[in-house]
Amino acid sequence: MLTLRTLKIVGMYSTFINNIVGCTPFSWNPGKQLLYVKTDTSYARLAAYFASYGQALGYMAYLLWQACLVLSHPVGTSIFEVLWLINWINSYVWQISSNHSAWVKRHETVTAFNKSVHLFRQMSSENKRIARMAPIICTLNIIELYFLITIFMMGQFAVATVLMFLVVPGMIQYVYAVVDEKYKVGVVFVGFVIFEGYSKSSMACVMGTVGFNVLMGPLGTNFWLRFTNRSQGLPISHKIRNYHRLDILMRTVNDSFTYFLLSVILLCWIPCTMASINGFAAIRFRPVLTLFQYFPFLGLFHNGMWMIAIVLRPCAGVYEESKRLKAALTRQTCQGFDSQSKFFRKQVKALKPFGVRYGSVRVAKRIDILLSYSFIADYIFTLLLTFPAEAVAAGK
Repeated sequence: MLTLRTLKIVGMYSTFINNIVGCTPFSWNPGKQLLYVKTDTSYARLAAYFASYGQALGYMAYLLWQACLVLSHPVGTSIFEVLWLINWINSYVWQISSNHSAWVKRHETVTAFNKSVHLFRQMSSENKRIARMAPIICTLNIIELYFLITIFMMGQFAVATVLMFLVVPGMIQYVYAVVDEKYKVGVVFVGFVIFEGYSKSSMACVMGTVGFNVLMGPLGTNFWLRFTNRSQGLPISHKIRNYHRLDILMRTVNDSFTYFLLSVILLCWIPCTMASINGFAAIRFRPVLTLFQYFPFLGLFHNGMWMIAIVLRPCAGVYEESKRLKAALTRQTCQGFDSQSKFFRKQVKALKPFGVRYGSVRVAKRIDILLSYSFIADYIFTLLLTFPAEAVAAGK
C-alpha cells in the first residue's frame, strides 16, 4: 500500500509546509522517510515557529478590535468587509489552534505518523500479493491524491489572498488600513506586501500540519479495515489481530490532536462557516466585484468543500468501517461451535467500534444537511436582494 512514490509525495508535502517559512515544528527525514521534531534541535526553526505563532495572535487581536468597531459603529461598513472579517477571524482561529496543537502534541504527532507508516508497511508485507490500493486518478491512490490536493489548496489560498491584498490593500481586514496616508509610500507598501505574504503563507502551512494526522492514519486505516472485512481467505485470528492493531493506531492518532482542534475546529466549525459564507459571497458579489476581489471568495469556498471531503469523510469513515468489520466478525464466529470458535467469540464480544474522536458518520450527515440548508438560504437571500431592485427599476 505504501509505495516508494507515496512516501516521496508525503515527503514533498512535508517539505512544502516546512521549508517555505519554517513555521512548523516538524521536518522530514528523506533517508528513513519518517517525520521528526525539528524545533528540539534547531533554534532557527524554533524562532520561526514562535514568530508565526506571535504574528497570528497579533493579527487575531487586530481583527477582533476591528470587529468590535464595526459592531459599535456599523454605518459605512459594507457587507463585503464584514464577511472578510469573519473569514479572517475563522482562519486565524484555525491557525492558532493548529499552532497550539502542533506544539503541545508535536511528539505525539510524530509518533502517530511514524507508527502509521510502520504498521502499514508491516501489513503490506504480510499481504503483499493481495493487498493493493486501487488508483483513483491515473495511477495515484487516494493517499497520494489527498496529499497533492492539500498542497494545491494551500498554494491557492496563499496566492489568492496575497493577490487580493495587492488589489484592495486599504480594506479594514488588513493592518495596512490603519497606516496614515502620509506614510503609505512605496517602501511601506512593499513591506506590508511581504508581511501579508508571510502571514498568509505561514497560515496555510500551519493549517497543513493536520494533514500528518488525518491524511495518513484514517485513510490507511479505512483501507485495511475494508481489506480485512472483504478478504475471505484470512483466518479469523488474523482479522481480530488486524482489528486490535488498527484500534491501537487510531488511539495514537486521537492522542496526536488537541481535543478542541479535532472536535470543534476541523469537524464542525471551520468546514461549515468557510463553505457557507464564501458560497454566499461567491453567489451574491459576482456581478459587483473585480476578478481579484472575487477570486478569493471562490477559492475559499472550494477549499471549504475540499476540506469536508478530505478531513471529515476519512474521520467519519473509520468508525463505520470498524463497525462493519465487527459485525462481520460476529457473524463469522457464530458459525462454528467448537472450543476455538467459543474463544474467538469471546474475543469479538470484547471488541468495540473505534475511530477518530467525534468522527461518527452522523457528524458528516449533519454537516451535509447544514450546508444544504445554507446554500438554499444563500440563493433565497440573493433572489430577495437582487430581483426586487430589478423589478422596481423595471416598473419605473
